[in-house]
Amino acid sequence: MFPFVSTKRSGSAEADGDLCINKMDFDGNYLSYMHLNGFGHGVAFAALPDGSGTELWIECATNTKGFGAALAPIPCTANTTLGSPAAYQPIAGATEYTCSVDPVHQRMIVRCRTGAGKRIAVYPLSAFRTRNFGAPRIDFQQPTIPGTAQGHALYGSYVYYLTGDAYPKPGTPVGDGNTYITSVDISTGTVKQGPVLTKAGSTLHHREPEGLAVHRTDAGESRLFLGFATGLEGDRRSSIFYRNVLV
Repeated sequence: MFPFVSTKRSGSAEADGDLCINKMDFDGNYLSYMHLNGFGHGVAFAALPDGSGTELWIECATNTKGFGAALAPIPCTANTTLGSPAAYQPIAGATEYTCSVDPVHQRMIVRCRTGAGKRIAVYPLSAFRTRNFGAPRIDFQQPTIPGTAQGHALYGSYVYYLTGDAYPKPGTPVGDGNTYITSVDISTGTVKQGPVLTKAGSTLHHREPEGLAVHRTDAGESRLFLGFATGLEGDRRSSIFYRNVLV
């Protein structure tokens, strides 16, 4: 599998939901892109092996605020533009969908908004491959997690959340920022640990947390990847760090 990085398309309004999905390698080299028109914010999405290729599950069908009202499977095809895909709502009546895969334990987390607030549902990965969702194995209301939500990832019995804002502000010194990681026990729906401050990439100028993902190396080590947008406006870069010690 390769890393994929989502960004808002240059020149598009945030509410339009126009995304650019960049395919990278683990040395940070750019390989290819996909343009997705009217999809969403790209806060969290999943990349699944599909034969010799990759299928992306990502939010789509944006509402007036640019959030995805459903999830769509997208065959990863280099240097193409796509709009109006087939879309699915695993939880009827919900909106603001995002998802993230636990490739180690073969499950998918779905985060969405219902009339009762934000909810977390966990499905076997087979439900997404067959498009037959049924009832989730686990479903609970997300606990209160302070800070600006910037991504989530499932690994084993825990959902990890990334929160925080960009810093430093123009004319201010580099500091510790407010990027935190919080873990939630999916069996109880309660916070297990955190929020814990992370100083990953603390020397970067313009450091904004932008996403989480789980990866298992060929040697069998599980890693929680933390993504940051860095660099000057007009020349933004992606910086990725990881932790290999988890709850």
